[in-house]
Amino acid sequence: MNFSLSEDQALFRATVERFAGTGDVDKRKISRRSPGGVDRQRWAKMAGIGLLAIDDRIDCTVIAETLGISVAVEPWLECGYFPLQLLHDELHAADVTDGSVVAAVAFAEPGRRYALEPHNMRASQHDSGWTLSGAKTFVLGGAAADLFLVTAETEAGSALFSVEREHIDARHYAVIDGGLAADFTLRQAPASMISNAVWSDAVADTRLMAAAETVGLASRLFDETLDYVRQREQFGQAIGRFQAVQHRLVDCYTMLEQMRSSLWRAALADRSTGWHANMAGAKAFICERAIHIGHEAIQLHGGMGVTDELVIGHAHKRILLLSKFFGDPASELACFAEAA
Repeated sequence: MNFSLSEDQALFRATVERFAGTGDVDKRKISRRSPGGVDRQRWAKMAGIGLLAIDDRIDCTVIAETLGISVAVEPWLECGYFPLQLLHDELHAADVTDGSVVAAVAFAEPGRRYALEPHNMRASQHDSGWTLSGAKTFVLGGAAADLFLVTAETEAGSALFSVEREHIDARHYAVIDGGLAADFTLRQAPASMISNAVWSDAVADTRLMAAAETVGLASRLFDETLDYVRQREQFGQAIGRFQAVQHRLVDCYTMLEQMRSSLWRAALADRSTGWHANMAGAKAFICERAIHIGHEAIQLHGGMGVTDELVIGHAHKRILLLSKFFGDPASELACFAEAA
């Protein structure tokens, strides 16, 4: 398969690389200490160079993969791309696109692991508008969000609503990649219905971007490990000269190429019957192999591989988080198999 980028896509990649840098660990830690876990100045800068305004699926795949290679700390996926797939031309879309508003999507509910449809969050319509009552959990980016997009059950079925931050009293906590998520309970909170949101399409597209970022992260893990085994010496020679180490790295390289092929096959696929399940299958396939590459990278780095002092630890933790976004590999493969 030809992985060559167009001139515009190469420009996107170069722009992202200049913005995100090389995954400096100290800068990541400083950014994570910002209110809500998001550096608003860098978020505005990211929006200013257009990374939130691009909506072409292929171009966004390039952006997501490059953010993964850079081990970027900004939650482009969960607070930018995903909300904008739901908002489209709604009132708040322009504010999210220009970086003045950070949005988060609240779909997970307590006790309903990997269920994507709402059940406990209920929407009621009154003369003055809609209100929401119920609980949400694992809202990625929820500590920094100004706007929450909340799935809820109505008499006519599930729907999406926007809720301003002032109406939400959230509990914040750290997740594995160092970001902050939120849990909250609403009691007759005022909300506005987002009428043109297509939930299944947004989830499928976001799964693709999560897979793209995962490919970038795995690529960074492989490159860092390859450099390390060429330098680390044992018994008078670089450990990369040991055949056992070479075999393990060849396996990782093969997996990485399989992941990249699967990613672009999914990205270039037509939106036909079974397209949503195919995105789930691609993400599951990619995440399983990325986790394996992460384990190998950590083991080959030795004891320091598990510390936060090396970028590989941060990259692997991000992979673990993305592998659970919308469902773990087993549940997403089950979704794919059911459709097949």
